[in-house]
Amino acid sequence: MTLRFLIMTAARSGEVRRAEWSEIDFDQSVWTVPAVRMKAKRQHRVPLSTAALQMLQEARRHRLPWSSATTRAAFYRI
Repeated sequence: MTLRFLIMTAARSGEVRRAEWSEIDFDQSVWTVPAVRMKAKRQHRVPLSTAALQMLQEARRHRLPWSSATTRAAFYRI
């Protein structure tokens, strides 16, 4: 799931691993990454596709965790 979200958003893996639910605006279909977590130190707004939003809603409903190990494992399998 993490790898699919990375591909859908073109975000950096570190940004995705540290994402918080409070940063996701389901009504506006946008993920706002705070400046403190961005390499350029500027807030970044990531538009979310319908598929990305559906995936997030499913993860939230099932309380699926995203961890550094999960992301690394996905990359190693490629």
